[in-house]
Amino acid sequence: MPPGTLAATWLFADPETPAEEVQSRALAAVPGPGTLAFEQVTGGRGALLIGTNGLVEPAEAWRESRAGRFAIRSAYPPGADIILDRSPFLLAVRLSVPEIDREEVRRWLDQEHSRSQLGVAGTHWYLGYEEVGADHTFLNLWGLAAPQIIETEAWERARDTEWRARLLGAMHLVDRAVYRPLPFNPSASYEE
Repeated sequence: MPPGTLAATWLFADPETPAEEVQSRALAAVPGPGTLAFEQVTGGRGALLIGTNGLVEPAEAWRESRAGRFAIRSAYPPGADIILDRSPFLLAVRLSVPEIDREEVRRWLDQEHSRSQLGVAGTHWYLGYEEVGADHTFLNLWGLAAPQIIETEAWERARDTEWRARLLGAMHLVDRAVYRPLPFNPSASYEE
């Protein structure tokens, strides 16, 4: 079962940073047991640290970072044993939504979007989180068989609905990338 709350830290490297250096930096940033490290494989160079221990203070080696603490909102399929580092790839989408639009975005994510995307071959599970505190964002995690799934016509058909089109103007500061678990995760447990 996924954790009820988690801390997520996005670490962004310069585009020319070698993959081995990104991996090394990401693993060095892991604060200890309960945190998983993921390497960004689409949309640039960077890492995502997800865990139950707390937010990571990034080293100066990273170009920029973002972090937040999140509470679970939904998990699909319901009752599934979702373990984040057991999927070959992880799509992480973080988006900020003004308060006036949050309930509508929440309904869209839970009633249409998550279920439609799960119908795309190679999509294993979905976890929906909301940020705790004043800086409200949604964090959506998808277990994928391959990063190319999000570029398929089937993915686009499932995603590009009338409901989503109505909400696009409300979605700001979107971070979207596919990640893979780093080969060595010394703290791959979610025990709370």
